[in-house]
Amino acid sequence: MAGTEVNINVAVYPGYMFVNWTDENGQVIADSEDAWFTMPARDITLTANIQAGEAVEGREINYVHISGKQIVDYAYGNGMYIGVGDGGSVIRSTDNGKTWSQTWSGLSAEAVAFGNNRFVAISNDEIAYSEDGIEWTKVDISGMTGFFAT
Repeated sequence: MAGTEVNINVAVYPGYMFVNWTDENGQVIADSEDAWFTMPARDITLTANIQAGEAVEGREINYVHISGKQIVDYAYGNGMYIGVGDGGSVIRSTDNGKTWSQTWSGLSAEAVAFGNNRFVAISNDEIAYSEDGIEWTKVDISGMTGFFAT
């Protein structure tokens, strides 16, 4: 209905960056991935314009499912993205998110970070680290639990 405010949003994958929203005539409608738009008194087609970009440390990414497993967190370091999630699933990209390979960490991670040349994945009761996102080493944390509130 004309005059109605609607939310438009798009999830941009690693290695890509949002440019803008345009209508079918190429007119820029919004410059934000998550924007509000007032419906005109006609049918309209909006396009989210996305282009290849450079890897950005700390960029927020929405959830992705690989082989039925949810990837819940990402980190960037050593020229690669690593995503971790359910059932020990790990995805890895060395070309700014254009292609991904799947590996396993051995723990159902809830978060991953990069520092000191290592990726560190953490679950509620386990920690593992990797320098390349392929080979993971679990850390003995005997007696330590509750890293995440449930």
